Amino acid sequence: MSRWPVLIVVIALLSATVPPALGEIYVVAPPPAGDDANPGTEGSPWATLQHAADTVQSGDTVLVRDGAYTGAHFTTSGTAAQPIMLRAYPGEQPEIVARSRNFEKPPS
Repeated sequence: MSRWPVLIVVIALLSATVPPALGEIYVVAPPPAGDDANPGTEGSPWATLQHAADTVQSGDTVLVRDGAYTGAHFTTSGTAAQPIMLRAYPGEQPEIVARSRNFEKPPS
């Protein structure tokens, strides 16, 4: 009996369990380190959650550094398979201290 059919089934099962490719990882930090003109990297983070909300796509993760932030209005949450993740930077505890004016807009 040939081993090829078994090998093909094993490869198919393994490839079905591999998670989908992750999106980009962005970083937000309060000024002066953060600036929304930056690319959103660890070395050149964005300054506001709203800029992150306006930029990220399905599967992206936003790491938020220590600091006080105004909230943001996300118009997308990604997909069930690739949600947009908003997380505290490891070991840090950022705070959202004010509502964004964008929360006042009625949904369209």
